[in-house]
Amino acid sequence: MMTTVIALAIAQSLSSSEANALSYLREEEKLAFDVYTELGTFWNLRIFKNIARAEAKHMSSVQQLLIEFKIPDPITNPKAGEFNDIELQKMYKSLIKQGRVSEIEALKVGAYIEDKDIFDIRKASLETKNEKIRMTYKTLLQGSENHMRAFYKQLKNRNVTYKPKFITEEELSKIVTSN
Repeated sequence: MMTTVIALAIAQSLSSSEANALSYLREEEKLAFDVYTELGTFWNLRIFKNIARAEAKHMSSVQQLLIEFKIPDPITNPKAGEFNDIELQKMYKSLIKQGRVSEIEALKVGAYIEDKDIFDIRKASLETKNEKIRMTYKTLLQGSENHMRAFYKQLKNRNVTYKPKFITEEELSKIVTSN
């Protein structure tokens, strides 16, 4: 499948790294949607239900780019919790297990997902010269930063501090103190 992705990307004047980033981000957005949907149902916390709706829009935004650039959609099975990317599959299972421990752990899972999303979107944005893709990434990044602020605030209200795993402490501080 990756050979097909690369061949189609070249035909559409995208680099293989641009095509691979779009493909990965599509499934990463599905991970966020699936985890938030599951934890929202499990804990009946509105934050997960609200952010899951936004993640569905993020998935759709990336899907539109895949269609436009004729890149195969990695979401061949839209069933919740099933991924083609093996690392995302493992991550889903691990995050669901962690998120079912307590509401605080569930909120930490949300912050962790947004932390990773922010890191991955920023990296992908630096690796593309395509303006349409950059604009989509900018929108995704703004959404992920909003989600991070929401999870961070929920944790702070419970006297818990989230320590970022992917972005720096300074980047997190800048995100949570901005509008």
